[in-house]
Amino acid sequence: MKNFSTRCFLACVAACATATFAETARAVEATPDVEVNIPNVIYLKTFSKFICDFPAASLIAPAIVNPDVSGTATIEATGGTVAVGSISKNANIGVTSPFTFASQKCDATNAFAVWGTGGTNGEIKVNVAVDDNSLTHNGIAAGAGVPEMTLSNIYVQENGTAMATDTQKTKLAPGLSTPYKGDIRLDLDITDATRSGTYTGGKIKISAISQ
Repeated sequence: MKNFSTRCFLACVAACATATFAETARAVEATPDVEVNIPNVIYLKTFSKFICDFPAASLIAPAIVNPDVSGTATIEATGGTVAVGSISKNANIGVTSPFTFASQKCDATNAFAVWGTGGTNGEIKVNVAVDDNSLTHNGIAAGAGVPEMTLSNIYVQENGTAMATDTQKTKLAPGLSTPYKGDIRLDLDITDATRSGTYTGGKIKISAISQ
């Protein structure tokens, strides 16, 4: 009887020990969801001033033939030479301008960069517009306050693609690392420019909108 009790006790101790160790090694797992809220942010970088320098040769239309009363000759112009025809000294002298002035184009590559997260559509829209179209010589208006140069149009295009006549571009939001880069083109009418030098006063507006 004594041996039986001892065996029962030992069996109980072994069973209890086994249960205790098994309980200690038990593991449980959980897989909670992770949620992150990113704000709707946008950052636009551009320049404080765009300077357009036109060499004389870019203002001359080579297809225009200018007569000269002394016969065949050439006209020497700063920045280039233009070949001209000949006429009799008794003929009327031609008055067609050799210059192109109604639409001078000024292109700025990498004119702006935009970083940002889009809104509901995950997009960024860039708009460009003329904010002030009048430029005057050194900021002083010509006679009767008439502007001497007009900023007639502005266009925008994605950097590295051919310029068209778009005033806005919509792209997928670039995010916060690599920006969306764009080029702009300014159309200038210099018909009333009568003085050489610097013309100031024009303003453009570049807007980036998250949508």
